[in-house]
Amino acid sequence: MKNSNSKNKVTLDNLAEMVKKGFDGVDTSVDKVDTRIDRMDKKIDKMDKRLDNIELLLSIKYQRRIEILEKKVNKLEELLAVR
Repeated sequence: MKNSNSKNKVTLDNLAEMVKKGFDGVDTSVDKVDTRIDRMDKKIDKMDKRLDNIELLLSIKYQRRIEILEKKVNKLEELLAVR
């Protein structure tokens, strides 16, 4: 029986080492994925800021155009009311 336990212990040690190596590889892969996700998050944040700026600029531009059109409509209403 001593021989049988020695063989099993060696086999279990080998198996444990193989499993450890496998998980070490997974850790490395997960770290790489985390790094890529972090970079993508930063890029998305930059894109959000740029879109917010574009939205603000368009909002200001169209607000100004709306004000101009309102003045023109008021002027037209005044002219039509006179006639």
